[in-house]
Amino acid sequence: MDNQIRSPESSKSMPENGKPLASSGSGINTHLDASSLESLKDHYEHDHDSLFNHAVSIVHSHEVADDIVQDAYTRTIAALQQDTEIEHLGAWLNRCVRNLSLQHVKKKKALPLREDLDLAGNESMQETNQAQLQGL
Repeated sequence: MDNQIRSPESSKSMPENGKPLASSGSGINTHLDASSLESLKDHYEHDHDSLFNHAVSIVHSHEVADDIVQDAYTRTIAALQQDTEIEHLGAWLNRCVRNLSLQHVKKKKALPLREDLDLAGNESMQETNQAQLQGL
């Protein structure tokens, strides 16, 4: 499922077109070359649904899962711009989606549910109203 193959003369991973995902060199690569973008586009077209389904299985929301997958691709592009060597693009994106999904769930659990706060407030208000009515 991965779009990359190993070059016999190098340990760097290569897309099927034989060009590396990110150009190697010193300093920060300020742009992605056409082969890198083409490889990401191919991966997006082929594996977007599986990444999306993976995110939905963790966060249980289609809207949030869509944002997570988009963020995973954005972070991958940013990593490539910084000359990060990505040997297995599929595994990289899967890990990004998993980590971002788990971060979302962790954040969501840390925040109190607004409904719980409203219900607690309504119950104490009802008790106060009942006490006032009994006093009349």
